[in-house]
Amino acid sequence: MRPRAAATSGPRVLLASGSLGRARPVPPLYCWMFRVLLPLSLVLLGATLGAIWPDSAHNGWMDIAGPVALVCAMIGVALWTFSVWLSDER
Repeated sequence: MRPRAAATSGPRVLLASGSLGRARPVPPLYCWMFRVLLPLSLVLLGATLGAIWPDSAHNGWMDIAGPVALVCAMIGVALWTFSVWLSDER
């Protein structure tokens, strides 16, 4: 039997446990860092897409794959941003 690490209880303390599925609270600094950096990365992805979109003069597979990859990344970041902004901080 494996010894378990001592768990510390408290609202903003990371819990140490022997199991992988246990939820650990995140400090408020990281919550707000995600809430600010995710929309900024979404804006950066949109600006990159806007910069390369008019430059595609020919229709090779790379000219299609690049914007499609950026759109997929934007969708993922938008969903992540939406979930972070609606998540409970407790």
